[in-house]
Amino acid sequence: MSIISDIKLQIRLNGAGNLGLSTLITTDKGSSEVFTSVSSLLPVPLASLQSSIQHAKNSVIPHLIGINTSDQIQFDAYLHEIDGTNDFGQITPDIARALSYANAHAAALSYDNALYRHLGGVYAGDIPLPFLHLDCNETSPYHPVLVPIHATSMEDLIPVISMIYRTKCTEDRDSSSTDEWFEQIHRMCEDVLEECGITLQPGLICKSMYGEDGKYHLGDRSYTSDEYIQSLIELVQAHDIIFLESPLFGGDVQGYASLTNEIGDKTLISNSTWQTAANTPIHDVLTSTNSMIISPTLGTISDIYEMNKRAQKHGLETIIGDSVVPADPICAHIGCACGCIGIQIGTCGQGIETLNELIRIEESL
Repeated sequence: MSIISDIKLQIRLNGAGNLGLSTLITTDKGSSEVFTSVSSLLPVPLASLQSSIQHAKNSVIPHLIGINTSDQIQFDAYLHEIDGTNDFGQITPDIARALSYANAHAAALSYDNALYRHLGGVYAGDIPLPFLHLDCNETSPYHPVLVPIHATSMEDLIPVISMIYRTKCTEDRDSSSTDEWFEQIHRMCEDVLEECGITLQPGLICKSMYGEDGKYHLGDRSYTSDEYIQSLIELVQAHDIIFLESPLFGGDVQGYASLTNEIGDKTLISNSTWQTAANTPIHDVLTSTNSMIISPTLGTISDIYEMNKRAQKHGLETIIGDSVVPADPICAHIGCACGCIGIQIGTCGQGIETLNELIRIEESL
């Protein structure tokens, strides 16, 4: 057993200079510290984070003292019970995630075990493929992602990321047409192949183009659902796109099914915005796409594990991390434990830390 005797929450900065949380758990077998990012595209007010930490110190942490870290499911269940809401409305998702991750890390360390092995058991060890986010103008309808194909090791990606970081080919998205923009991306992929010997395929995280009139709007054009789906099919075929995240309105289940039927044999398609679309049952989402984004915003490690298991049971590939919450280094372990095919990371700051963690995991295997 590994019994919690103290928990400390503090505000820290991540590799990109954004606010995050450091959680230090002390047990009868030692201390363990974990850093987690804060889930927001916008800067989180310092006062809000301080208020959440104070609430945790007063109303959450006292209930966790004396708990055995080895029982992750029970620990996460306690967090839900203490909070009393369906979405961690009291504790906040950031605090819940920080405490859950820290508990798992403390348990693994107590038994001198790798975290991915502690969470996934003896069969854990398939390393998720990094989906590399590129810098992009905020007004762009797409956020580009590059997926390395046939890389023999994580270490092979070090020069690739270094080269991508130096190039920054997508900063001027607004000054070029879509075709010119993709031409820049394909040129980068060719340069990487020539210099590093690694094949990259483009993917897209799509911003919402869906309007209140029930049509999709891109630039000065409007599309019906069928017209927009056809334009996406043509885009995928023209540029050999391997991954589409949220290409359609989250509630357009029929549209997702049609798109997956047309190009799902070569392209991973995920509906990561279904939660914000009213009255969209999770079963409809699981049966209309071929992949699912496993977001850290789901809550605790147990919440992530259960959603991942449910998606895989329906035959979907899973990808951990999203555009809202960067994949912290600990997500590399969760991805390995859950058998995720991919992990979304940046090409600087926090993303580099996560890649380094993937390399360490690979070396331990």
